Amino acid sequence: MTRGTLRLALVAMCGFAFGAALVAHADDDDDKPKGQDPMNDPKMAAIMKYSQPGPEHGALQQLVGDWDQQVKWRMTPDSPWVTSTSECENELVLGGRFVRSTIESKDDDGFEYMAIGYTGFDTYRKKYVATWMDNMTTMINFSDGSYDPTARMFMFLGTTPDFETGKTKHYRSQLTIHHKDAMTEQVFETDANGQEFMSLEIHYKRD
Repeated sequence: MTRGTLRLALVAMCGFAFGAALVAHADDDDDKPKGQDPMNDPKMAAIMKYSQPGPEHGALQQLVGDWDQQVKWRMTPDSPWVTSTSECENELVLGGRFVRSTIESKDDDGFEYMAIGYTGFDTYRKKYVATWMDNMTTMINFSDGSYDPTARMFMFLGTTPDFETGKTKHYRSQLTIHHKDAMTEQVFETDANGQEFMSLEIHYKRD
């Protein structure tokens, strides 16, 4: 395997456009005058335009900290609410580009729930983006949305599998920041009749 082929294989495994750009520069080195800075290449300049956090990332600062969570959820509009408590740690990662959320809880039966989520702002797509993973499934949930600074509310739209029907269903979530030490998250789904109902509500109180 040549060095050029190895580089391409590594980029394919990583799947990052930034890595691909670096490989392209490495492959073009022989065609460029010695001493030329690859960062001056127009391709790299286009990537770097979207590489730095913007003012929208400032809103994410409100989420940072250790939080106690009061949780209630249900599967259908007629189901009784199931309640629990959990702890959430939100921290800035990757130079302030994302907030990483780590959630842990244990119920009275000894079941331990664990989850990891990331929330950020995509400067290219100009949308807030979020992912969610937990030990209840083997999938990653993706959603995107916006932030209303007047209402101090993050709003996201996403899809998730309906495990009962095998189809995909839509959901929306909103996270309202009441003040620096309290916020509320609500998730809404649609039932079998197409009617929206709240399936999850989390009250956050700063620890």
